[in-house]
Amino acid sequence: MASDHKKVELTKHIQFEEFSKQKIVGQVLKGDNQLLMTSLLSKYRGKIDLIYLDPPFKTGKDFSTTRTGSKVLAYSDKFLLGEKSYWQFIWERLRIMYELLSPRGALFLHTDYRTSSQLKLMLLELFGESNYINEIIWSYKTGGNSKTLGFARKHDTIHYCVKNRELARWNNLREKSYLSHKYGFKNIELHEDELGIYNLVSMRDVWEIPALRGNQPERVDYPTQKPLALLERIIASSTNPGDLVADFFCGSGTTGVAAKKLNRRYLLVDSGSLAIKTSIARLKKI
Repeated sequence: MASDHKKVELTKHIQFEEFSKQKIVGQVLKGDNQLLMTSLLSKYRGKIDLIYLDPPFKTGKDFSTTRTGSKVLAYSDKFLLGEKSYWQFIWERLRIMYELLSPRGALFLHTDYRTSSQLKLMLLELFGESNYINEIIWSYKTGGNSKTLGFARKHDTIHYCVKNRELARWNNLREKSYLSHKYGFKNIELHEDELGIYNLVSMRDVWEIPALRGNQPERVDYPTQKPLALLERIIASSTNPGDLVADFFCGSGTTGVAAKKLNRRYLLVDSGSLAIKTSIARLKKI
C-alpha cells in the first residue's frame, strides 16, 4: 500500500459521456484507499450517495490469477500484525466513508461468516441503531462441500445502513412471488409466465443471485469477482440517475460497470494494478 499522499496516483479519468442530457463522470483512482479518501474529503465530504464496500474478508490468503501463463497477485488478504490490525484497518476506513456519505446516502458492506457479526457492531456504533436498515443475505449455489461437519456455506451477508433514515434515497424494488394456484386470492394482481403463477411483491432481504462461473461471458480474469446483477440491485434501490456511487475496494470494477449502465456517476479506488487495469478495461467496453 502507499505510504503517503504522493503515492496516490490518478491512473485514469473515464471520459465524459452523455446520458439523458446529463454529463455522467466516472473516475478510477489507484492508491491507498485510506490516504485517498482522506484527500477526497475536501471535495467530496457529504457528496457521495452510495458506497459499496467489499473489503478483505480476513481469510489469511493471497488471491492470484493467471495471465499469459504466469501467476499474478490480485490482492493479499493477510494481516501480518494480527487480528487486531484487521479491525483497525476496517474501522479507520469506515469512519472516513461515513464523512463522505451525503445526508441521503447509503452504505452496503459486503462480508461473510468470518467477520459479519463484528462488522455489524461497528456499523451500529458509527451509524446508530435506527440507521441500520437490513442484513441482506446473498444466497448462491457453487461447488460441493468437502467438510465432514456442518452445512455447506452458500451465502454472504451485506449490511445496509443509511446516513439518515428520514432523508435516505429509496426505490422500492419488486420481485416475483410464485403461488401454488391462482384461486382464493383477492385484491392482488396475478401474472403468469413459464414458471407459473405469481404476483409482484416488495423485494425481500434474501437474494438468490447466481455466483459467477468461469464459463460465463461476464467473468473476467480477477478472483472474487461479484455478479453484475448484485450491484445493479444495490445501486437501483438506493440511488437515482446522476447520483454518485463509490467503491473503495473496487477489485474487478463491477460497481463502476453497474453504475455506468444505470446512468450514475462513479468513483472507483484500488491499490492493485491488476484491479485498476481490469476495471478500466471493463468500463471502456460499455
